[in-house]
Amino acid sequence: MKIRLPYALNEIGQRANQEDSIYPQRGEANETSHLFLVCDGMGGHENGEVASGLVCKTFAESLAKQDAETFTTDDFLAALDAAYDALDREDPTPESQRKMGTTLTFLHLNSREAVVAHLGDSRVYHIRPSAPEPLLYKSFDHSLVNELVRAEVITPEEALTHPRRNVITRAMQPNLEQRHKADVRTLTDVAAGDYFFLCSDGVLESVSDALLIDILRRNITDEEKIEAIKSACEASSRDNFSAYLVPISEGLVADKPKSDHFAEVMDTAIAEDQEPTNGNPEVVVTERNVAPMPAVEAKGKQPSATRRWIFLGLAALFGIAVGIIFLWPLMRKDDVGPQPITKKNIVIERHTFIPEEDAYNDAVEGTEDAFEEYVEEDITEDVGDGSLIDDGLDENSATPMESNVEGTEVVVEQSVEPVAEPAAEPESQVASGGTAGSTEGE
Repeated sequence: MKIRLPYALNEIGQRANQEDSIYPQRGEANETSHLFLVCDGMGGHENGEVASGLVCKTFAESLAKQDAETFTTDDFLAALDAAYDALDREDPTPESQRKMGTTLTFLHLNSREAVVAHLGDSRVYHIRPSAPEPLLYKSFDHSLVNELVRAEVITPEEALTHPRRNVITRAMQPNLEQRHKADVRTLTDVAAGDYFFLCSDGVLESVSDALLIDILRRNITDEEKIEAIKSACEASSRDNFSAYLVPISEGLVADKPKSDHFAEVMDTAIAEDQEPTNGNPEVVVTERNVAPMPAVEAKGKQPSATRRWIFLGLAALFGIAVGIIFLWPLMRKDDVGPQPITKKNIVIERHTFIPEEDAYNDAVEGTEDAFEEYVEEDITEDVGDGSLIDDGLDENSATPMESNVEGTEVVVEQSVEPVAEPAAEPESQVASGGTAGSTEGE
C-alpha cells in the first residue's frame, strides 16, 4: 500500500487556546509516513493540551523502532499502555479529582493492512469516493448520545441537537482504576483512490458525513479538498478543529476481507467492550459533562416518536368508545321508547334512560382533560430521571353508565270479572203478586 502526500489541519478555531494535537506535525508528513494520530485534549481542563501532546509523543516514540511491516494490534496495545503510563506520571492526582485527559484516533498503514483505533468522540473514516456506497468505515463515537440512540431512548435526529451531545463516555486520563479500552479494527480492503480521514469533534460540528463525501468526490486536488474542509469549519465550528487526510495511491484488496469490514463493520459497531449499557454509561468527568447522568433504560423502551403515536392511538380509540357509549342511546331513542305491551292481562313498560346532560358533559370533559394532560407531557423528561412513562389512561376519565340506567319496570294489572246479580223486581209487582195469583186461581 502506498499513499500520496497527506494534508493536515490543526486550527485553534474560536477557542482561546489550542488543545488538539496531531502526529506528524503539520507539514512533516510525506509519502513514506505510516503512522497518523489526532488527539483532542479535554476542554476546560488544566493541561488538556499537555495530555493530547503527551499521548501523540508517546505513541510516536513507542513505535519509532517498530518495523511497520511487522506491526500488529499487540504493538498498538503496548503503545497505548505506555501512553497511559506517561499520563499517570504527568498527573499523580487521584481519579476522583479533576484532571487532564484526551481522546485518541490512530491509523497505521503497511503493505498488508490498515489498522485503525479510537477512544472518545474523535473519529476515523475510510471512504471510497468512486463506490456507490462510499462510506466503508466510520468509528462509533464513545459518547452519551450514542449510548442513548443505541438504547432507543432518543433517535439519531434528536442526538444531533441533544443538549448533552458533548458528554463522552471514554477518554484517556491519568490514574484511572480501570483504564478505558480503545476500539481497534484491521482493514484489508484498501484500493487506490480511497481516503482515510481522522478528525476531532470540532470538525464534526461543521462537516457532516454527506458533506465530507461530497468534498472528496469533487474533481479537485487533495490540497483543495482539505482547504474546503477547513473553510467549512471556519464558518461555524466553535471548538478547535484538527484533522488528517491520507489519500491512497496504491492499495491492496484481500481475497477474503475480514468480517469486521464494510457493511458488517457498520452493523457490528457494538463489539466486545461496546455492549449496550444496561444502566448508566461510564462517563468521563470532563467539562463536557457537568451535570448528573440521566438513567438509560436499555430494554423495553420504545423510541419517543413511536410512543407518541401509540398514546395518540389509544386516546383516539378511547374517545371513540366513549362516544359510542353515550351516543348509541340517543340514536336508538325513537326505536326503543316506552312501548306498552299487553298480553294476558299483563302490561310491561320498557324504560330506556338517557344519561343526564350534566353527567354526559362531565364524562366528555374528563376525557379531554386526560388527553390534554398526555399531550402536554414532556416525554423526553423520563430520560432525565430514569422513570418510565405510564402507558395507562386516566381511570376517572369516563362516567359509568350504571349510575344512570335503571332496571326494567314490570307492572302487572290483575283483571277480575264481576259476578252478575239478579235484577231487582219492581215493588208494585211484589206488593200485588199475591192478589193476582189468587184472583187467577179463583
